[in-house]
Amino acid sequence: MSSEALNPPVSSRSPHPTSLGRLFLIFLRIGCTTWGGFMTFIAVVSKSLIAREMATQEDIADAILVAQVLPGPVAIDMTVAIGYRLRGVAGAAVCWLGSVVPSFIVVTSLSLLYLRYGALPAVNRIFLGFPSAMVAIVLIAALDLGKKQIRSPAQVAIALAACLAIVFVNTWWVTFLIVGCAGLAGWLLYRTPPTNVPPEAKPQAGPRTLGLAPLLALAPVTGAGLLSKIFLTFAVMSVSLFGSGYVFIPIIKNTLVNGLHWLTPREFTAGLALTQITPGPILMTAAFVGVKIAGLPGALVGMLGMFVPPALLALLAAHSLQAIKKSSAVTAALKGVRPAVVGMLVAAAVVVGQTMPHDTPWHLAAALAILAAALVALFRFKAEVALMIPLAGIAGFFLFAR
Repeated sequence: MSSEALNPPVSSRSPHPTSLGRLFLIFLRIGCTTWGGFMTFIAVVSKSLIAREMATQEDIADAILVAQVLPGPVAIDMTVAIGYRLRGVAGAAVCWLGSVVPSFIVVTSLSLLYLRYGALPAVNRIFLGFPSAMVAIVLIAALDLGKKQIRSPAQVAIALAACLAIVFVNTWWVTFLIVGCAGLAGWLLYRTPPTNVPPEAKPQAGPRTLGLAPLLALAPVTGAGLLSKIFLTFAVMSVSLFGSGYVFIPIIKNTLVNGLHWLTPREFTAGLALTQITPGPILMTAAFVGVKIAGLPGALVGMLGMFVPPALLALLAAHSLQAIKKSSAVTAALKGVRPAVVGMLVAAAVVVGQTMPHDTPWHLAAALAILAAALVALFRFKAEVALMIPLAGIAGFFLFAR
């Protein structure tokens, strides 16, 4: 591969280039200390890089654009794009590593502890409090995103249709269908008349190359062993995810609980909760599943399957950024896709809500009380998301004792 292919155009470089080692340490610190979802992660990355004069506002905005138009975890896609912007492919790699390694280590360690001690009655009561808090967190995320992305009755209809599709169809390919239909609706509703584009601004090989990215990610995986199956399962799901990681919740439950039977409903909720009390993306649930199925090797390949294909897509899209930025079709399509993401978030809350304890009237009342308290704390008092899960666990320990 030529040096031109490995690095972004000179005109797009940061005014203050930095070493790869320093870049890794910056993102490692961010990965170790940032809770609260992808919006918080993006805000911390922006503040850290701009304060150090390592990136400009335009660099950050371009990286966010790449992350928004691609499947996969938004925060990690943004990290790859900004790393490529600053130091080419090597920069993208070290930023990716710094962002995912801390979460992987913590989630894997907690997963091993949970699988060893989670059956204890006291621990079980703690985990019974988690689903209510998860529902509150996802609903607030949907509300916050909806305020920004839903502006018209048509977008309300798109969000409602996406929610219903996830709830009633709920299979891995439904997100492809939702995003495709929502993007088409956005293009039809919000496109602008075509204008004459200078030859040098026309899209080049970007779209064709992007289409090959999932295949590039899967190419090294051969055979039909359990580790390969874990990798391929998460790789396919990773390129069907658009928007917040919470959108992934119905997909992972249907695929891993109802389809492959790798998790029980209780383990599914526990895995989600573990990612919420640790820094990093909710999609690190892949490491929890890998530990359950195949130990530490399973955790590693699960993580790689979840995060490598979207990272390759982000890398290729960052290289083709000018074509994406100038595409009025992409801009219009996103006006349909973003409301659909809001609808999928609401559906995720419904799916998690089904795991709330309801076997007795007291358990149902306790679960609803935790949900109400979490909603008030998040909406009215703007409480930290990272606090909700442990507080719900403490409440569960006492409320579910009877």
